[in-house]
Amino acid sequence: RFFLLFCMPPKGEAPKGKRGSGGKGGDGSSKKQKGEKDKKSKTPGLALPKSMDAEVRAKFELENDLKAQKQELTQEIIAMERKQKQNQKPKEKPALEPAIEAEMDKIEAKILELQATRNTLQGKLTEISRNNNKIRSKRDAVEILFLRRSPLVEECRAKDRRQTDLQKELKEAKKQAERMKAKHQNVSPDDVAKEIKALDQKINSCQGNSSSASALQHLYKEKTQLERQKEQAIVYWELIDTILNNQKEIETLESFLDTKGKEILELDDEIAVAKKELADINPVKEAAGKEKGQNKEQEYKQEKQKTKIQIDTINDMIAKFVDKKKQLRREAMGPKGKPEKDKEKTELDILYDRRRKIQGEIKDVKIPMDIIHCRRDLLGDLVGHKGAHITALQNDYGCIVSIKGDNRRGDRGDSD
Repeated sequence: RFFLLFCMPPKGEAPKGKRGSGGKGGDGSSKKQKGEKDKKSKTPGLALPKSMDAEVRAKFELENDLKAQKQELTQEIIAMERKQKQNQKPKEKPALEPAIEAEMDKIEAKILELQATRNTLQGKLTEISRNNNKIRSKRDAVEILFLRRSPLVEECRAKDRRQTDLQKELKEAKKQAERMKAKHQNVSPDDVAKEIKALDQKINSCQGNSSSASALQHLYKEKTQLERQKEQAIVYWELIDTILNNQKEIETLESFLDTKGKEILELDDEIAVAKKELADINPVKEAAGKEKGQNKEQEYKQEKQKTKIQIDTINDMIAKFVDKKKQLRREAMGPKGKPEKDKEKTELDILYDRRRKIQGEIKDVKIPMDIIHCRRDLLGDLVGHKGAHITALQNDYGCIVSIKGDNRRGDRGDSD
């Protein structure tokens, strides 16, 4: 959104001039009015239209005169404050009694000594934290190696179980194939099929002859035996295929287990080295009896807690000494009396008073004003080419138009 601030003439008065076509006012052409400043105005920074009401014009001029006076006073105040600051002498500390001075020196020496001790303890605390971080990082490295090793071991165990099952199946299949081979059931199914086909031809030739009924019965019996032999041969050769497939899979599993076993051995070597390094930087002290010994990390933890307690104690002691030093200084200085203000005002105070008075007069100047909201997409039509419409409005109605945005997002022409 945008809103227009119209500084209007008093109510009941008509505008001095009417707006015509092309933005021309009633007192001259728009080309002469365009960009022209009012030379008669006492406000050089603001061009007031000639058609502005005399009362509103006087208020504008009064406000600008007061603002100019305030600006001049502000410059004078700044210059005077800068000059006083340059001429101001640094405050000298009052001298103290020798005994009090000696006591304060002793306290200061103790504070410095405690601060040095605190710095040493803080350095020790930093070293403990650094050693703890080394132990923690090395332990994390060992845990990562174990995490890498665990899935490999599980996968190898699963493959090993599969290999064992295949070897059992292979052993049983070989035994069954040997039994079938001993019974001469290892013939080719194709050969048996050829025999069955030749037998079918004999049966077909005997079916038309009634005297060969016994021969035909014998042929049917022989065919049944051949069909059973064919089925057994198919089973035998399926067993042979199973044996070959199992042997091939077993070889693949052996190769896989060999490769993964090497990887596991390499990880075991890395784990052993990492554990040794961890034991070197985090050794375990032997304890008497059945008690479990402490390692270096636990010692660091206890030492860290003790060091923090020592630092806190030193901080408390430093705070007490500082308070004691302040108390001595207060006692030596005595109660602070507030300096009496000069009864006569300084030149700077007079300038301050004048500026406050002018600021109050500026607030008392009431210029009539109206706020009119306008959609963003109509802003160009309102302003006109190079501000022609705005200039015409100011000249026709004797006002000052100020266009300001409300700094809100999302209003793109759909708000009034």
